[in-house]
Amino acid sequence: MKSLSVLYSKKLFPSRALIYLILIFTLLNCNSAYPTNLESRDEKLSEGNAAFGKFKKDHSVFEIYSMYIIILIILQIGSLSTLYVILRTFIRWKRVDFSLNMTHKLPFYMALSDLIIYVALTVNLYYPLANMKPWPDHSCKIVSLVFFYSSLSNMILVGCLAVLSYFRVCKTMYYELGIMDYKLFLLPIVFPALISVPVWSHFGS
Repeated sequence: MKSLSVLYSKKLFPSRALIYLILIFTLLNCNSAYPTNLESRDEKLSEGNAAFGKFKKDHSVFEIYSMYIIILIILQIGSLSTLYVILRTFIRWKRVDFSLNMTHKLPFYMALSDLIIYVALTVNLYYPLANMKPWPDHSCKIVSLVFFYSSLSNMILVGCLAVLSYFRVCKTMYYELGIMDYKLFLLPIVFPALISVPVWSHFGS
């Protein structure tokens, strides 16, 4: 009976329609990805240094260090939490003959995506804390690109997981994701890359 209902639901809702819905969600989340303010490299660099200098002038060294340290501690707590989820999922994956159901896969995928963002934020905050100045321009571009890509990928992945969870739980519609769920990661990996390449020159301090 269950197989008949699944077959019937596939006829009503083809897998191609699910891809279209995920693509629409992706476009809605990326509609403001391109910056509109086109400034020269030197202007952006000088403005970044001036803004950081004003920030140091308006706050004491104790306040600045306290702010950075508190943020870093919170990031480390988040990183440890995601590592715990990843480790427990990996242990369970080995125990059940390298096979997991979607109930365990969803938290694992989200934890892995969040961990990348936590690492990017930690790296981004470490240099200003250690040197009390902004990142150099080229290094800042790389750090900005990593954070932009990981954040955009995280949003798309969460959207894809939400759509899949809705149709699987509420509509009992199943979609084959392929080996290692590679179809699930196509949009979160490819689309942010296509967005990030054109805006590379606009990253920086």
